[in-house]
Amino acid sequence: MLPIKTTLRDTGLKVPEETCSDTLVPAVTRPEFGPEDWTCMVNLTTNVDEGSSIDGSVSKFDHLHELAKDTLGSHSQMLVQIFDAQKNEIVLFRIADGKTTPLGSACSKGYGQDVERFLGMAPHQGKLAFLNLGHGSASGVSGESHNYRVTMDEMVGSIQAGLAASGRQFLELVSLDSCDTANPNVISRFSKVTDNLIASETLEWNNGQEYYSAIGRAFKNSPANGKDLGLSIVDAAQQACDTVGGAGNRCSNETIALFDTQAAKFLNVKVSDLGAALSKTIENPHDKQVVQRLATGLPDVGISAELRVYHFTELRDLKAFDYALVEAVKEGKLSDPDHSLATAAEAVNAAQEKSIVKQFSHRGNWNGVNVLLPSQRNNPEFAYNDVVEQVKSVTREFEALDVNVDQKGYVDPVATRASVVHAREKLGGRDWLIPPSIEAPSQEKNLYSLFISNVLAKPQITSSDLKGVALFGEKVVNALEANRHGWLVGHAEEANRNLAETMKNQILENENWEKFAAKLGAIEVP
Repeated sequence: MLPIKTTLRDTGLKVPEETCSDTLVPAVTRPEFGPEDWTCMVNLTTNVDEGSSIDGSVSKFDHLHELAKDTLGSHSQMLVQIFDAQKNEIVLFRIADGKTTPLGSACSKGYGQDVERFLGMAPHQGKLAFLNLGHGSASGVSGESHNYRVTMDEMVGSIQAGLAASGRQFLELVSLDSCDTANPNVISRFSKVTDNLIASETLEWNNGQEYYSAIGRAFKNSPANGKDLGLSIVDAAQQACDTVGGAGNRCSNETIALFDTQAAKFLNVKVSDLGAALSKTIENPHDKQVVQRLATGLPDVGISAELRVYHFTELRDLKAFDYALVEAVKEGKLSDPDHSLATAAEAVNAAQEKSIVKQFSHRGNWNGVNVLLPSQRNNPEFAYNDVVEQVKSVTREFEALDVNVDQKGYVDPVATRASVVHAREKLGGRDWLIPPSIEAPSQEKNLYSLFISNVLAKPQITSSDLKGVALFGEKVVNALEANRHGWLVGHAEEANRNLAETMKNQILENENWEKFAAKLGAIEVP
């Protein structure tokens, strides 16, 4: 999600200023609730509230703080934990009884342990929901710093441990307020801790899921269960298209769904069956080409920062991919003599329908669940052309900044910062993007590193600084083109390693699907 303008320090609440000292007040967070009373535990870990800022968005904590008035006369409460990246600590608040009360701070112990400690402070009675805001993918969730990260397995384990500490085993609802998390493996994995999961199959922009009206409604009219609260959150997202933050016509939640995690376990089995059928189908070279064209011809549902660093994977809508397979069989483009492929695809669609309680999309061809496929970027020629184009694009962007110069010759810092962030997203900050083997005419071997040293590190940036960056970009492109053959060979090896690592170790734990993806990408997964 895109960063926001305000942080918890802008609310006027007094925040502990100690350097990472444990001042938590656990007793305050354990009121004697009745069985029908709600506690919404909200974990804010990304640039929305952890300390970064980009003009144009609003703080999620600010929204929750505004809900304090709705808790007056209600037995429900919110417990909010915020990861402060600047001090590497977590800060807690309780929103209840018409007010927001600081509960102290503590040193961060890492994403998973912070979640465990937080949920361990839940009341022993009443209904419990957990809403987690962070960057994400099917592989895991992270804060603004990718060092502050947890895999999905670790996340589930941390939730289980935290619930056990508070005398519980299950949550009424979990909301993964992150990009790309509506994946069969993720949904079924969370069946260990909840029956109801909210997730998005694509990118979440700006502020992500709409908490304000949904939770406010919950305080006024206590939901009967986690399913009802989940429906309220999906309804709230559907009714509003929040386009703050310069995302144009993009909504914060372009697609979101409430899942029945127990039914999703069956969906995961059917995806495995489809993977086995596809592995058999693409043994035929012609059928393999057809499946590759089908996969790459579908719209990409959006690659989050978590996945973008690999550069060789793509997310597709599962139902759209299944439908394309079935249609290809019907039209005779794919051979399916025993009907096993079409049957498997149709079974996946049926299982997905049963897994989704409610879903909506602001865009066509997105039906709630994503699936990972090899990208054509693992083709060295494609990857080479892509990198050259990215470098050229970033160079043009920095050249354009020259128009934003004040009377003293300094460049507009807001525009420059936004372009640096955009460049970082485009180039990924990966050392292998500009390989060390290339003799670029500078000690810097990486365009991203040059941005950091020549732009971000300077308190004031001049027009000549920008021209220097743009000139270096041109020389990098020239160096790439001059070393085309050697670059392609090295990049192909790197592509194979990254794709294999992503497919095997981070996302595709489903063995049958993993084998199919490996064959489809012509990459041997060790």
